[in-house]
Formats: sequence, structure tokens, C-alpha cells
Amino acid sequence: MKNTNFLIIALIALTTSLSAQSGFGVKAIYSSDYTSPVTQEYVSIQPVQIAQIAFTGAEATRGLGLSFYTQNSKLFLMGDALYTKTGRSFELLSLDSRKTLLDPAVLLSTKESNIRLAANAGFLLNNFKFGVGPELSLRLDQEENLTSLSNVSSRATNIQGGFNFLVGYKLTNNIHIDLKHTYIFQDAGHDFTFDNIPLELGRNQKSLELSVGLYF
Repeated sequence: MKNTNFLIIALIALTTSLSAQSGFGVKAIYSSDYTSPVTQEYVSIQPVQIAQIAFTGAEATRGLGLSFYTQNSKLFLMGDALYTKTGRSFELLSLDSRKTLLDPAVLLSTKESNIRLAANAGFLLNNFKFGVGPELSLRLDQEENLTSLSNVSSRATNIQGGFNFLVGYKLTNNIHIDLKHTYIFQDAGHDFTFDNIPLELGRNQKSLELSVGLYF
């Protein structure tokens, strides 16, 4: 998070040199997750059980919110505040000391609503934008059934950070289309524990996001 804080400060400082064109607008996003599935084993002592839990993927993220954009002849800065909805999918594959596979596997999932704050800064090449920046998600609400498993508990981690790379195009001064690649710092199971041990699955979520912004 220290790197994220440094980037935010640097992006704010950049605004002092950007004054040629500025405006507020609205933005809609659609993000597709492409994180590869993974399975991990977790051991419980009393009683002795070996649980196989898999992360199978994430739902597409949809969002809508406000955006700010400013630029000069060479540089740009953009900030977004979006309401988003998404979810993650898991499976319980086995839950006994012999690793007997369940047939069918028990399906587990989350549904989440977040406020996502993102900033991007970079350079302009004609009407193209190339930038990087941090993002922060603040969870508003979550529905999940992982804690229906006796060994799994929820952790109070309602903040999630990430970093993204952006390529965008200005159709006009008022209409922007952007494509982002986003990498999340936290593990896909970071907000749960198994017998009080973090449910680290060895996967950081990655996604491609398409957005359309209308500035006034």
C-alpha cells in the first residue's frame, strides 16, 4: 500500500501542470476477469480433515460513476469514482482425510458491491492516451456462502488495492474509450480464513476493462 500512496501523491502533484482542458463526466465500465483457476489443500486437526478448495473465477464487473479528466498538450490525468458489482466463484472438492472427491463439488460464491477509486496519468499521442495508475476498492456489501463451511470464517478486510495500465482513445474531446489491464494486489481468497489461517489460494485477480466516458 505504500507504493499506492506514493503514486496517488505523485498523480495529485501532476495536476499543477495540467490546465489546458479539464472536465467532469460520467463513465460506464465492463470488466472481464481472466484469472486462471487454482486448487489448494487445507488441513484441519480436530477432527482430522483435508479440504480441497478451488478458486474457479470471477464474474464480470459492471460499474457506473463519475470521472474527472484534465490534460495539456502532452500529458493527461484522469480520476474515477465508480459504483461496481462483481462476484467470485469457488468449489469445495473434498472434505475428509482420504481426499475423497465430492460428486458433485459444493459450489461456493460471493456477490459484492464496491466503491472503486482509480487514477491514471500518462502521455498523449494524437488522440491516443497511454497511462498507468493505482486503484482502491471499498466494499459496501457482500453476500457469500463460504462461511457455511464450519472451518471457514470471514475476515474484516473491506479495502482492496490494485494497479492498472491504460490505453485510451478520444473519439472527441467529450467522448473517451479506454481499455485497462488491472492487477489486484490481494489474493483471491484474502477475505476468508480456514481454521484462522488466511485462505491464500495463490492467485491475484487480473482483468481487462472497457469503459466509455462522457465529459462536459
